[in-house]
Amino acid sequence: MKSVGIDIGTHQVKVVEVQTLSKGFQLSRAFTKNLSRATGTDLELEIIEFLRELSASYDPASTRFVVALRQDRVSFRNKIFPFADRQRIQKTLPFELEEDLPFSVENAIFDGKIVRVVGTSAEVLAAAAPKTHISHLLNLMKDSNIEPSIVSTEGTAFANLFERWGDAVLTLPASANPAAFDEEAERPPRSLRVALNIGHSHTLV
Repeated sequence: MKSVGIDIGTHQVKVVEVQTLSKGFQLSRAFTKNLSRATGTDLELEIIEFLRELSASYDPASTRFVVALRQDRVSFRNKIFPFADRQRIQKTLPFELEEDLPFSVENAIFDGKIVRVVGTSAEVLAAAAPKTHISHLLNLMKDSNIEPSIVSTEGTAFANLFERWGDAVLTLPASANPAAFDEEAERPPRSLRVALNIGHSHTLV
């Protein structure tokens, strides 16, 4: 099985092909398509034509396509839930994020990733994106004869470079870090690593 990742930027379209092997994954190839800078050029049409040529070179029965939503079209929030059940968290996300988002929750798609569990509580990286942006991306893929298996976001795709995919969610007893989810308590320092991905129009951190 091949996985093809597509990143549509303001200046380039980046493509990465990964081959699934019996013992893991192998990067097969990576290339970019520079977009025209000429005034009056229909960039969306140029992108569609390029992606149509790309999709025609793969067998859809043995290929998965992955696309990403631009980071400026997604809102992320770090949230604490008093429970760790993923289905309950998923159902509660719109209510928890309603006051934090710059757009209506009624017209948004939500998802969340459990970062860690402390006792019975969960720390969640919650994401929300307006349906119009997701719909536009899906229509662009449809016009390009591509049916994406995964629609991700730039930030989470970037974070995948540093995550240990196979590891279970970090679980700690409540006594191990009692101040972790107390908003009024002084939180202990955490060791962090900051990575920058500097692009033409914006930088991911």
